[in-house]
Amino acid sequence: MKLVSNAYWYLPVFVIAAFAGLAVQTNAVSHTVCSRHPVSIDGGTEDLRLRACEVVAHVSEVAASCDLRLKKTLYVHISPDRALLPPGCSGTYDCLSSLVILLAPEKLEDPAAISRAAMFEAVLMHETVHAMVSDELDGRVISRLAEEYVAYALQLESMSQSDRQKILNSQGAAPKITQELLNFDLLRAAPDLFGSAAWLHFKQPQNGCRFVADLLSGDVVLGRPVVNSD
Repeated sequence: MKLVSNAYWYLPVFVIAAFAGLAVQTNAVSHTVCSRHPVSIDGGTEDLRLRACEVVAHVSEVAASCDLRLKKTLYVHISPDRALLPPGCSGTYDCLSSLVILLAPEKLEDPAAISRAAMFEAVLMHETVHAMVSDELDGRVISRLAEEYVAYALQLESMSQSDRQKILNSQGAAPKITQELLNFDLLRAAPDLFGSAAWLHFKQPQNGCRFVADLLSGDVVLGRPVVNSD
């Protein structure tokens, strides 16, 4: 079960232009502007778009504890077409256009651990966090490992306890995760396991939002050997 995609999978210009146009339309039949956050959603049913707004509101509340928020309008397109996404992925975020494309729930592969609806929401949470990180960095560059750590950690933190536990159980991640385990090899080979490991590391008392801040500032760089100061 691959919940997410590359955060910065650059979309062809004509695709970006087409969806940006859709996102600013005011057709109430296929377009919804979220009331509490700068998010514009098209595609899917009205009920699904309204639920997506609720999901964005929830993950925004969680991310705010780490001083992350959406600073620019985020455009979300719900698509039944896998061809718009990177191979094997259920969602993607393009930082140049502030555009998220999500595969419609009914088109998702049957996930082993959670429902299609919960998987759709998890992907939306993940990509929304990527957008928040991009807004916070404002052109600064940090490693993909750091970005994926933050996106996975806050995605899992935002999920219901039961769904989160199902994912953790399916991945079999060890409760005690060291920083050295959060490396490119794990992210490439088993991205969902990396995600579970990131959340477990995030939940350790000495980490949490403090560690997120260190990643975003560049004070901590994942993938490098940890040097003890003792």
